[in-house]
Amino acid sequence: MKKISSDRVLIDKMDKKLRSAFEKDEYEIKDIIINAGNAFGVDVDICFWIIEKK
Repeated sequence: MKKISSDRVLIDKMDKKLRSAFEKDEYEIKDIIINAGNAFGVDVDICFWIIEKK
């Protein structure tokens, strides 16, 4: 985590890991990012992936 310079890099790395873990022909993956505002001076996003077997 200390090597990751921004939240977008973290999200992109997670997305790549999830997509590589599931065969693209067999699964459909949708990613959703919800802007949840601000808490204690920090922007908060809720990120999740929906993985559906075809």
